[in-house]
Amino acid sequence: MPIGGSNIGWDNTTPADTENAGSGDDRIRSLKTSVQEALDNEHNFPIGGGANTGYHRLGSGRVLASNTTRLFYVGANVAFLGGEGAVNVDGTSYDGWPVTSRWALEFGTDTVNGVGRVQVTFPNSGFSGVPFVFANVRRAPAAADVSIVIDAVTASTFSAYVAVNTLAGNGETITWFSIGTRTTGLT
Repeated sequence: MPIGGSNIGWDNTTPADTENAGSGDDRIRSLKTSVQEALDNEHNFPIGGGANTGYHRLGSGRVLASNTTRLFYVGANVAFLGGEGAVNVDGTSYDGWPVTSRWALEFGTDTVNGVGRVQVTFPNSGFSGVPFVFANVRRAPAAADVSIVIDAVTASTFSAYVAVNTLAGNGETITWFSIGTRTTGLT
């Protein structure tokens, strides 16, 4: 049966109070058939019932949260799949359902202190694990030999050392970008 609805006869005004009571068994069977047909569109509802009766058929649930435009997988588990501003990455780190984390990006700019070092704290409570961090020095003059070393990366911070012509870069601006995962709380 296709997902989406049934053409069933449904009348809340029947049976009438004056109807013969002997027709009650027919009315009860008709009611059960109509309910089963309506529910069977999007739920597993076999004629004989059983242990799996009532489960959603895969793909039948409403998976788009209309108030947030976020897309969810609805099946044996629920998982966030994406939405506006969500990152789509390959599944090499995927470990099966349920998906309890999502990819997150953070980026920003910071100024290097007097000894060429900067400590950056990730906004939005950081990551659930250690993210990948990329950084670059924004330098206007055509300076020779500018280098940056990222170290001490944790789920909430990283530090970087900047050198210009082998001396500590003072007041240099770095731009940074990080990608990692955050636990979603979905099970």
